[in-house]
Amino acid sequence: MSEAAQEDLENLLNIALPFAHQCLGKYGEFLPFAAGIGTDGQPVYIMAEPRQEENPESTEIIADCYHGLTERRDELRASIVVSDVTLRYQGTDAVHLATEHVEGASLSIMQPYTLGDAGPQFGEMSVSMGERIVWRGVGAQPDAWLGGTGRVQGRDALRARRR
Repeated sequence: MSEAAQEDLENLLNIALPFAHQCLGKYGEFLPFAAGIGTDGQPVYIMAEPRQEENPESTEIIADCYHGLTERRDELRASIVVSDVTLRYQGTDAVHLATEHVEGASLSIMQPYTLGDAGPQFGEMSVSMGERIVWRGVGAQPDAWLGGTGRVQGRDALRARRR
């Protein structure tokens, strides 16, 4: 991954993670959201289309986020979708950050958390190779640059929290 791509993904994490933390501290949860880095290097915020139902499923909002990012991918060079998930096998909730870059990098980042009287307590992040969705079929997925970092136990190891 190029230095520029790494910087784009770090910038997205620096935008998205504090917002997720803030929402967890204030509300104890958050709805999925998306952002990107435009081809001009500036942050782009992606809003899901408003829904008629009062409490849409998180999975539907995540799909809307990916739809919005995919529609705008020619204007973007990096994307992130952030969701509040439950890690089934660990028995905890986590912030899930799914990042992609037009160059081919795709990461799935998990940060477990617990909610208590003192607010959210965050655990150590784990990183694994992610799935290309926004730029599926565009470019090649690197297979060795991630190294031996922690891995999530597969797609069935997490699920979006229901609202």
